Order: sequence, then structure tokens, then C-alpha cells
Amino acid sequence: MPDFWRAANDNNYGSSTQKKSRIWLKIGKIEPVSDIKMSIFSGNPQIIFTKKVLNSDALYTTTYDVDGEGNIKIKINLRQLRVIIQ
Repeated sequence: MPDFWRAANDNNYGSSTQKKSRIWLKIGKIEPVSDIKMSIFSGNPQIIFTKKVLNSDALYTTTYDVDGEGNIKIKINLRQLRVIIQ
């Protein structure tokens, strides 16, 4: 899972963005993979990892497609599951 965190800069401190965005610091570490699917797609292996993130408010999917020459195409999708109004 990629790391979505970025270090705060001077512009962030006045609006407390570093505190509001803190959840992104640990997002890849706190939620386990919820589903793994392996299949053959168009004659080539495909592996899909899925996990719920942000307190199950979003679904993060990573798809690995391997072709006959060993090249790997990686697709990533982050999909919102619930709308949160604050």
C-alpha cells in the first residue's frame, strides 16, 4: 500500500492541516487486507488486493496484471464508500 502521508510545510501550520490530515500518516499500516483474488484474465495472471481504509469509509484496491513477458501493470483505485458531512 502506498504511503499517502506528506510532511507538513510552513503553509500548513496556520490552518492546522498537519493535525487534520494525520489519519493519512498511518493509513497503510492500520487496516489489514480484507480480500485477495487471483485469476487468469485474457490468459494472464491477475491478482487483486482489497482493503477498507479510513474507518471503512473508502475501499482501496490494487490490481496486478502480469503479461506473458513478465511485465507487471499495476492499477490502483481509491473509492469512497460513504459520504461524511462534518
